[in-house]
Amino acid sequence: MARRRRGLRAAVVGGLIATIAAVLPVGTAPGRAAPVPDPDPTVSGSPSEPPAPAVAVTAEDIPVGAGYWQGLTETYPLKARVRNTGTPPVTAETRFTLPPGVELARSEGGPGCTADSLVVTCRIAPRSAATITLDVTVAPGLWRDPPTGTVQVSATAGGRTATDRARFGIDFPPGPPTPGIDLGVSDPFLPADPADPEASTEPTTLEVRLSNTGSVRADGTVDVVTPPGVEVATVPAECVTRVRVSAERERCQVGRVPAGQRLTLRFTLVVDRAARAEAPLLGSVHGSLTPPGQDAAARQASYSVLISARPDERAGPTGGDDPDVTVAQPRRGAGFSGIDPVDAGSRVGQPLSVLPIVVSLIGVFTTVAAMVILPLRRRPEPGVDSAI
Repeated sequence: MARRRRGLRAAVVGGLIATIAAVLPVGTAPGRAAPVPDPDPTVSGSPSEPPAPAVAVTAEDIPVGAGYWQGLTETYPLKARVRNTGTPPVTAETRFTLPPGVELARSEGGPGCTADSLVVTCRIAPRSAATITLDVTVAPGLWRDPPTGTVQVSATAGGRTATDRARFGIDFPPGPPTPGIDLGVSDPFLPADPADPEASTEPTTLEVRLSNTGSVRADGTVDVVTPPGVEVATVPAECVTRVRVSAERERCQVGRVPAGQRLTLRFTLVVDRAARAEAPLLGSVHGSLTPPGQDAAARQASYSVLISARPDERAGPTGGDDPDVTVAQPRRGAGFSGIDPVDAGSRVGQPLSVLPIVVSLIGVFTTVAAMVILPLRRRPEPGVDSAI
């Protein structure tokens, strides 16, 4: 038993010695510190660059409404959408270039954006977008050759820049509608006897009727062309602008005429003595209606300055209720003979003056025939007994 205990002690001591020997460095002298190992070598370099920005922009065509054909003062939206397609937040500057005929009315950047006329700056988070809206006007006539504009965006982040670009056009409504016009005039008259025989001129009235028969409103213009010796003294109140085109042509601009509306315009003309003696006097009226951005629709009508007391020059309507077309009656004394048919002192040149002579000749011939034929019918036949 004692021997077994001694063997156990020896085994424990031997284990302790082996453990201590394993922990202590090999070849290290007692009381001396172990050397510090050299650090592992490292490769020095520049710090990593931030991620690059990325941006994309799209633009919609300008949607023009139907009021464009009516010439209404309207604004239409021009929208652009700027998207941050990268990982870092960016500051995006969006610049619009409008084509000729398209004008800026108002710009709006939306949340996180500031607008300065045609330049809008926005702060856009990663994977987010900003919608920018401009209100613009579109000039009449651009529908003939629709122009295009551009939108360009420049986005910066970490000192680096990304750009993108888009184009936009103009989306016009169906049309344009066809304009329509109607023009009528009434002949001016002068009295048979001047109101003032000593006056050098006489006034009369020319009535003009201008109708917009189309489906859109249009700018109306009426030109009055006068014959020699006749002038336009006053124009109606409907004339917004009066323009003296030439010595014989006066222009009246009436502004916008709504669809289906008819204007009655009365011009005062003055006729001098020499022109009065030459009546009737022929003039003309030219009317036009021009819808916004379209070609003008034009009409022309003629008129005559007449003397009311002369039956040969008195004009009357050709039928029904139409006062626009007149027909002049034959002038007195205008035949080959040049003599007035109602002149009681002369029968020359009157087609009906031979009728009494013809009737008299027929009566004489009938009387002579009766005197010759009747005695022959009563004479007895030869060889017949009168007693029988």
